[in-house]
Amino acid sequence: MKAPYLASILFAAAILPSCALEEGKGEEENAIDLYESKDDSFRKPTEHGELLFGVPQTGTLTQDEGFHVWDFELSDDAKVSLETILITANLDTVMYLYKFDEARGTYGAYKFKNDDANADTVGSALSTTLRAGSYRVLIKGFKSKLRGSFQIAAGCDGAGCSTSSCDIATFAGLKADDSDSCGELFSAALTAESTGRNGSTIILDERCSLPEEVASAVEEYVSYWGGLDDFNDAFNFGLPGDPVDVEVTWETYDNGTRYVQVDGGGDEAAMDYLINGDGQVIAHFQHNQSPDHTLYCDGGIEFLEDGECFFEYTANFPHARSEERNVNTTITLATIDSLQEPAAAVAVQTYAAEHGLLDDDDILVGGVVWDLGGRSSAGRITVETAGKDAFVYELEALANTQFQFTVKRGNADAEYDCIEI
Repeated sequence: MKAPYLASILFAAAILPSCALEEGKGEEENAIDLYESKDDSFRKPTEHGELLFGVPQTGTLTQDEGFHVWDFELSDDAKVSLETILITANLDTVMYLYKFDEARGTYGAYKFKNDDANADTVGSALSTTLRAGSYRVLIKGFKSKLRGSFQIAAGCDGAGCSTSSCDIATFAGLKADDSDSCGELFSAALTAESTGRNGSTIILDERCSLPEEVASAVEEYVSYWGGLDDFNDAFNFGLPGDPVDVEVTWETYDNGTRYVQVDGGGDEAAMDYLINGDGQVIAHFQHNQSPDHTLYCDGGIEFLEDGECFFEYTANFPHARSEERNVNTTITLATIDSLQEPAAAVAVQTYAAEHGLLDDDDILVGGVVWDLGGRSSAGRITVETAGKDAFVYELEALANTQFQFTVKRGNADAEYDCIEI
C-alpha cells in the first residue's frame, strides 16, 4: 500500500548527511537533551498528534515552542520519507526520528537524524525502510533563536502503511443521542488530556487523507454551504469543478474527542466542530457577525444557547495538560487577595455571591488554571464551603480580576448552563 506525497526531491539514503551548507554554521544548539526539565525541550515538546502521510502539516518555531513532534504507526515494513518544507525562508531545521521501545515504555535515543537535506537547502529530510512499530519525528531549529513556520511532508510505501476506510457518503449528519445533555457531553469531551494540535491546508477532494473524524467535519462543512460547487461559487474561488483547498486544524484528546476548525478562506467562512470519541458531532459554530450554531444534543436550560458562548468555550478551553497550574487552598473573602490566579478569584467571588457567604467563611478552592495569552487566563475551578454543594466553574477572567464570563457551572447532579458574570 502506498501513501505518497509529491515532493520536489526524492531521497534514497537511509540517513541523509548534512552537506556543504553546514560549513560556517557553527554547532547545533540544544543538540542533545541537556534541558529535560524545561517545558520546551526534547522530553517536553509541542505535540501535534498523528502524522498524516500525503498531507503536509504545519508547525511554527516560537520562543515557547521550539521542539515539535508528530507520531505515526507502521503495521509492517514500509519505506518512509520525511521532509521539512520551509514556509519561512532559510529556517534551518533539524529532524530526529525515534522508535518507541515497548520494553522500556519510552522512545529513548533517536534512530536517525538529519540537518540539511542537500547543499541547496537548510530544510531537513530522510528516507529509509522501517519495521513495524510506533515512531516519532521531532523537528527543531539548528539555533535556538530561530523563529518561523515550516511544513512536514511525509510519504509511506509498503505493507505497513496505514490505509483509510474513508467513505465520504457516510460522514454527513453525524448527531449525538438526543437523550444526552449538552453539559454532560461537553464536560466529557473537553476535560480529557490534549494529545496534540495538528493542521494542514488540503484540497477538498483529498479530505479522505485526514483522520476519519476530521474528514467528517470537513464533509459537514462542505454540506453546510450547499455542496462543493456552491461553496466554490459563494466564495469566488473559481469555476464550479475547480480544485478548492481549505485550512483544517484539529485538537485531539486522549478520550478520542476531536475539536476541528475548518476555514475556506472566504469572508466569515470559518467553522468549528466538536466531535466526541464515539464520532458524534456535538455542536458546530459558524463564524459570522451573527454567529450560526447548532447543538446536536438536549440543550438543557441555557447551556451554550448563545453562539458566542460556544465559540468562547471551544476556543479557550482546549489546551495541553502541561500548560496547567494547580490551585489548592483554603481562603475567606477577607483574604481573597492572596489568590494569585485571576480565574480562581472570579470563581470564588461568583460562588460567594450565589451562596451569600460571609467574609470569614472558609472556602475550599481547587482545580487548574492556564494562560490564554495577553491579559486573560482560564480555569476549571471547584469551589466549596461547609454545608453547601461544591460548584465547578469553567471560566475566563481578565488579569485585573474583572469578570468576563463563565462557561459552565453546577455540581455533580446539576444542569450545566452558560452565564455571564
